[in-house]
Amino acid sequence: MDSRSISSASTRGGVDFDDLAAEKVPPYYAFNLCEDEDNELSDVITAKDKLCRWLDTTIAHIEFQSEKKISKFYIGKTFCHKKKKQMFDKDNPSTWRKKGIISRWGAHKNEGYGKSGMVVLTVITRDRVPECAVEAFKHQQQYALALEQQLIMHYAYVKGDRRLANKTINSGKKSGENKFTGAVGYPIYMAYALDDTLSGDDSDEERPRSGLRKK
Repeated sequence: MDSRSISSASTRGGVDFDDLAAEKVPPYYAFNLCEDEDNELSDVITAKDKLCRWLDTTIAHIEFQSEKKISKFYIGKTFCHKKKKQMFDKDNPSTWRKKGIISRWGAHKNEGYGKSGMVVLTVITRDRVPECAVEAFKHQQQYALALEQQLIMHYAYVKGDRRLANKTINSGKKSGENKFTGAVGYPIYMAYALDDTLSGDDSDEERPRSGLRKK
């Protein structure tokens, strides 16, 4: 098995995903962005399936590299702006201002479910919103929320994964609040905790295999 990440090595900001997965660096945030050459993330059904597979693969890769089991994980979203005097590139985090990502990591790192790291899986921008969306749901923040909720529901109701740390599918907005931030993108991420005490025989959860492509 090739132990290298399928994430591009050119992504910058945070720490290298492979180093985080292997615990070669202290817990922090990293990027393992889902490939989307055919713009499949613009179809909500396809996007949900694709991101679920990507999250499964990301979890498997972390467990393979660390030789530990993930005991808890949390699915969330945040915001990001473009850097000044740069075009925003959804495939290149070095063009993102990461205030929202850093803020979410700061909130999760002291929680039991996020102590080991946070991995950004994708970012939702305006061009990824389905063209068929009705007017009230055309904002990228709405679509990111929909995908976040789809992921949470998949692991809560379809897989019944007891490692899921989310307690609600609510976005956290106050009732009646419809304002959007001025962010160009909305990253979807996973925060996670590794458990030193778990081995393959200790857990009754079915673990996905690490389906990493060879480069």
